[in-house]
Amino acid sequence: MNITFSSDGDTLALEDVKKASALCEAYFSTEKDVTQIPTSTLNSQWIYDHIKEYLNIIRLDGIMIGYTFMLPSTLSLMKDFITHNITEATLFEQLKYLDLTQPPEAIYLSDTVLLPAYRGNGFATTAFVKTLTAITAASPIKPVLFYWKHSPEGERLAQRIVQETGLVLHVKTDA
Repeated sequence: MNITFSSDGDTLALEDVKKASALCEAYFSTEKDVTQIPTSTLNSQWIYDHIKEYLNIIRLDGIMIGYTFMLPSTLSLMKDFITHNITEATLFEQLKYLDLTQPPEAIYLSDTVLLPAYRGNGFATTAFVKTLTAITAASPIKPVLFYWKHSPEGERLAQRIVQETGLVLHVKTDA
């Protein structure tokens, strides 16, 4: 079993972003929820053109088995998000107006999907940590992490990421 991560230097193609979007749609049904980031072709292209380093494709013997995805952001936008003043879809749209060449002061752990047979093996934790390490390596600031609490598994994942990176974490709840 040969697990690889796109963050380790694998070539990330637009087709990979589209496949990750299809996995996302199958798992989260974003097209039925206007508050979530749409998994449209247009958004896949924007992600590929502007923030593909925040997407980490997980492959087994060269075949995609999952991915992790984060969004660079500002503390102000993330505060609006976790206090329910803006939706995830609005957050994503607002990112298009940021200077994404600068290190982010906040990073949103947006989502991860792994095929069921590969869950519970630490692949998502590894993928998130590898991406965060690459993004923060040359940064003079350490970003604050944010995540939206949906499940006990997601909460455990977020805590493992914090343990491995030492970054501060803020949580959005549905309450």
